Amino acid sequence: MLSKTIKVLKNNIRILKDIFRTTKKKKIQVIKEIIKYKKKYEINIEDYLSFQFYNMEEDQIATFFTYQMNNKLIDKSNEKSKKYIFNDKELFDIIFDDYLGREWISNKSISYEEFAEFIENKEFLFYKKVNGSRGIGAKRIDILAYNGDIERLYNDIKALDKGIVEEHIVAHKDINKICDTGLSTIRVVTLNQNGKCKILHGVFMIINGDIVNCEVTGGGLSACINVHTGIVETDAVDVKRNFYETHPISGEKIKGFQIPYWEEVVQLVNKIYDKVPGINYVGWDIAITEDGPIVIEGNASWPSHRIWQIPYLREKRGKKQEMKQKLAES
Repeated sequence: MLSKTIKVLKNNIRILKDIFRTTKKKKIQVIKEIIKYKKKYEINIEDYLSFQFYNMEEDQIATFFTYQMNNKLIDKSNEKSKKYIFNDKELFDIIFDDYLGREWISNKSISYEEFAEFIENKEFLFYKKVNGSRGIGAKRIDILAYNGDIERLYNDIKALDKGIVEEHIVAHKDINKICDTGLSTIRVVTLNQNGKCKILHGVFMIINGDIVNCEVTGGGLSACINVHTGIVETDAVDVKRNFYETHPISGEKIKGFQIPYWEEVVQLVNKIYDKVPGINYVGWDIAITEDGPIVIEGNASWPSHRIWQIPYLREKRGKKQEMKQKLAES
């Protein structure tokens, strides 16, 4: 408990330093605003920075679905004792294996013989820590770089922190036209509402250069998707809140892009939204392959409230009202 408190404190100090560097306001004014907005609009310090509340009027800030609002929805929707299922990537893959569309192994329990069979006819592998988040520690492994030395590859993978190793996923050709330097994915946020799947939000998380994580915090770009049509309806935004009409590498237009297999994406989340009883509010990360959508992972501890509002920051308006309307619908 103490270590968690210290970690949160250090993170808040880091964010506060970022705010002081970013805004031209006096430090005491910034601190007063954060305290005021926390009480009045249920924000936290990261909201203040991420949503650029330091550049907004209060009537604009009031339009955002904020940290404490999101936390209340998580607490109401997701049983605390069940969240570990989504935080443990190995356990998650066991439960959702039918929807993963790829082979995977545990790096700690697999034998050399099983590993040698697993990598046959593969050029790349993807490793991620069993309890990792935001792509921290994840890596792409080039099998061919080992020049046939399977034992060295096996030992290197065994030496990594406990995690899972998956076969490399190749995105749909239309997704790769936007950028093919890595895997771009879709975040679909669902709510189990009275036994029915409600799709709250869709976000196109676009890879941007030689990175592992396509999320904004990992160096990627995000753009919002119309959940009824699967068409991207905003420009993309990066972690520094720069906006892009076209992808900075490929030059491909982002707004108006049709996500392939969108109907199948909707069908997929309708199959899995209630697979873990007691977990009702989830942000699903889904990859689109040539054969259709597959599940990458699910986020139950933190489905996120920022990722689907940040692409609208230029308008200085949030999605609180739309979110409340969706939550009120039966």
